[in-house]
Amino acid sequence: MSFALMIAALLAAVAVLGMGAFLLGRLAPGGREAACEPGRPAVPRPRPPVGGYTLVDGADEAAALERARELLALGREAEAVRVLRDAAGLDDRQAHDTVARLRGLGRP
Repeated sequence: MSFALMIAALLAAVAVLGMGAFLLGRLAPGGREAACEPGRPAVPRPRPPVGGYTLVDGADEAAALERARELLALGREAEAVRVLRDAAGLDDRQAHDTVARLRGLGRP
């Protein structure tokens, strides 16, 4: 192949790709919508979950700490560790360290 033919093929490929990107931008749903119209939320609402799966709310760490303090006051250290591990998403070491700090504060 000659150099001129390779350049012509390259330009044709770039033109085809550019035209495809342009057409996809024009034909895509929502391509002409305003970013945020008055009375319309800036972030679209999430679609309902598929297959029965739902999103879970994040763990309430303050409630877990309060429950761990109550359990420490009752002398149930193992349950306090379990509560922190399960509710706050801590591993065993972090839960034990947190319970030790709560115990060390003197106000379980």
